[in-house]
Amino acid sequence: MTRTVIKLLAAASGMVFGLSAMAQSTQSPAGSTESELETLRSQLAARQAINEQLSRRIDNLEKQLAATSNKEGTVTLGLDASFPKPAADTLRADSITAIEEALVTKGLVLMLSGTLRATPSLSWGHNGSGVTRADSYAASTTLDVGLPGGMAATVTVPYIWRKDPSGNNSGVGDATISIAKKLSNETDTLPSFVGRLSYTHDGGKDPFTLPSVGSGFRSYGVSLSAVKRVDPLVLYGNIFYAHAVEKIATVRLKNSGTILFQGKIAPGDSYGLGMGVSLIATPEIALDAGLSLSFANSSRYDLVNSSLYLGGTTIGYLNLGTNILLTKNMSLSIGAAAGVTKEASDFALTVALPYRF
Repeated sequence: MTRTVIKLLAAASGMVFGLSAMAQSTQSPAGSTESELETLRSQLAARQAINEQLSRRIDNLEKQLAATSNKEGTVTLGLDASFPKPAADTLRADSITAIEEALVTKGLVLMLSGTLRATPSLSWGHNGSGVTRADSYAASTTLDVGLPGGMAATVTVPYIWRKDPSGNNSGVGDATISIAKKLSNETDTLPSFVGRLSYTHDGGKDPFTLPSVGSGFRSYGVSLSAVKRVDPLVLYGNIFYAHAVEKIATVRLKNSGTILFQGKIAPGDSYGLGMGVSLIATPEIALDAGLSLSFANSSRYDLVNSSLYLGGTTIGYLNLGTNILLTKNMSLSIGAAAGVTKEASDFALTVALPYRF
């Protein structure tokens, strides 16, 4: 192509030179026309000779370049359309992707040491209809902090609004803090494992006033999570166990103040499991589907001379969600859950905006 361009430029220059000479000849006296035409012919012949020399020079340079390429390898003078190009969406190994953000939100992957992430979120849960309708809203803030030694800490504080047949109530809910440790790295055959210890404080508002905001009980939990990547899928699962500390309490209705119970309450231990799969649609988009089940043993209510046991519960949800990377520091997480057991809420919706500092 270089040769062709040079030839075209040479030809163009010759044409310009010739046109210039012709323009000058039209302004000359008639008696000098023959001599000027002869001069023009000699100039054009000289220009052609120069073009032929340039052409031979290009041929020699191309032969020399080909000989050098055979000895030292391929020489590229410009962009080669056939040369493999890196994908436009290729990210560095330390870059944040949507799937990593989704796994951190689920507690399956830990923040790196010295990093901080804040996650404001809004959620809505609905159950029943008509006179039995119950709705709850929560605005929460979660902080994830990466610690040395493959550890991380998470703190969540919610503000809750509740409305059900017993009345309305709102206030700060129970705060939860947890410490997690990466137990092993993923291999070709085994998943990575993360262990977590959690504590929920009984500081929520009106825990024993219906409708309640806080649970009213301090509880301790332990969980184990596993993650296995099978591109473009990520498989995950977890199991957990939680124990709540018994407490003396008076349960009453908020609107009327009517006392429903007075005595010691010992909540039943709870345990459960979850499993799911995430699809890496692109580095900026991840899709998720999963199932979660939790079981609670019977709770004991101690009266003056007797004890009352309320039956255990089984709560299951089918979960769907997506995570979208908005910027290198911020992502959008949307999750929906549909109850699959009688004791579960009908459905819940959560929207969160995790931001890394």
